Amino acid sequence: MDFTTLKIPGGAAIWLLNEHRSRYPATGQYPFLIGDAEDLARIADVANFYDQDPVETIRISLDLNLLEWMAGEQKFAEEDHGFSADKMLGDWPGEIANKGSIGLHKDVLSGKIKPEVYLGLAKIEEPWHLPAIL
Repeated sequence: MDFTTLKIPGGAAIWLLNEHRSRYPATGQYPFLIGDAEDLARIADVANFYDQDPVETIRISLDLNLLEWMAGEQKFAEEDHGFSADKMLGDWPGEIANKGSIGLHKDVLSGKIKPEVYLGLAKIEEPWHLPAIL
């Protein structure tokens, strides 16, 4: 993995995340919340399936024409598989609970804060590079 981790108390996760984010311009270490040990293991497992260099992923993304790519995906879905955007999108089921909030430091079912979680620190030039690292 191309990032380091810090084990932190779940109750301090948001504060520490914001603290590290404020330091990102000076350190170049972009912070992101991972969740507990199971979540960290899941990221490691997924990373083992991909061998593409993050630098190559970022380069490819810079060469991508998004409008052309989206048109190709739409054609693939509609013509090759009979899906329409209207059928695929449908209606949103209602309001999102805690819209925009971060919840990786909480148990999904109970909403209780986990005792320990991990904060990742990735040495990246831009925050949007993070998915390439992960």
